[in-house]
Amino acid sequence: MITLILYATKHGRSEKTAHILKEKLNGQVAIFILSIEKSIPELYEFDNLVPGGSIHAG
Repeated sequence: MITLILYATKHGRSEKTAHILKEKLNGQVAIFILSIEKSIPELYEFDNLVPGGSIHAG
């Protein structure tokens, strides 16, 4: 099973959470930072997709 964690962050909290989640998941896990990477990986290559981002103002 291959899992992809996609996230964007401004203050680093989503990044920290993505790495904690990676340690807890079984199988192969890839992390993709939307704000840094130039091209999105082919999503069909992954069995699971975990999106992540910030919550502002509550």
